[in-house]
Amino acid sequence: MPVDAADAVLGRSGTYSVLPPAGWGEATDAVGAVPGIDLVLMSSEKAAGFNTNLVIHVAPGDAALLATELATGREELADLGRTVSDAPGVTVGGVRATGFTTSFSQQGVEVVARSYGVHHDSHVYLLTLSSGTTASTQAAADFAEILESWTWT
Repeated sequence: MPVDAADAVLGRSGTYSVLPPAGWGEATDAVGAVPGIDLVLMSSEKAAGFNTNLVIHVAPGDAALLATELATGREELADLGRTVSDAPGVTVGGVRATGFTTSFSQQGVEVVARSYGVHHDSHVYLLTLSSGTTASTQAAADFAEILESWTWT
């Protein structure tokens, strides 16, 4: 069933809105008051033993901060022994995003995470899509649907 525009979710920053795919919902309150978390979307059903989710962080900043954040993220994950590689490019609200992919095991589940960053209107947006490894194709399709719906406000 297609998602209706009335189901658009506004990030806490008020700077964008997105439409969650069918079977997804907003779960921002479930993560509590984690600094910088602007929006969390999550699938309602587990796939490959894991609820696919998208976590969006927003902070004031410029392109230099974005580059620093992405480099730091890559380094920290590599230092944890995770495999880190470039992620395929995506567009967020018409703005080209860059990022990386990492794989790891979490509570016995093999997980793949794709992290992207974009700078828009003096804010840095960091998006991380996490899914079970065997569900990564569907997760990528759901992510594309979310990104296609992205509207700057």
